[in-house]
Amino acid sequence: TVASVHRDDRHAIRSVDVTDQFFLRRTARDHFSGTVGYRLTTEILLHELMHAVDLDQQYSASMDFRRVAALWISLRRPQSVEEANRERVQLNADGRYEDSWRVSRFFGVTTMRGRLPSVQALDSYREAFAEFGAHLVLDPYARRRFDPRLVHYLDSVLQASR
Repeated sequence: TVASVHRDDRHAIRSVDVTDQFFLRRTARDHFSGTVGYRLTTEILLHELMHAVDLDQQYSASMDFRRVAALWISLRRPQSVEEANRERVQLNADGRYEDSWRVSRFFGVTTMRGRLPSVQALDSYREAFAEFGAHLVLDPYARRRFDPRLVHYLDSVLQASR
């Protein structure tokens, strides 16, 4: 685990905790989001903040989100999903974090023709919500790649959470 949302309702504490593994990714950049590309550490933090917005899965568990996220579409490619996940896990285990991120993003942007931000979005609806939300903010091409209904849904959630 690189980062996670920490919640302690008894003391009214909600935070994003980062581990030492987080700092090993500080030089990695995303190459699918433009010339310079955002830093992977920025995506990780924003991803975790999206989990904080989605506390108790109030959005990711909703039928509205599940309908617009359309994760079922990737089930038509189970072998390629498994291959991408296997490669991602192995590269992370080898400490090759930027290569792992590249594999994950390649799957979403190329294999799935931009319908997904990364293969990690297929882990669960909770992860999909965090991945879609983070990329909607960070990736200048996300609004064109993602389904317009999904973009509208996330825009309304983010607007309401201000």
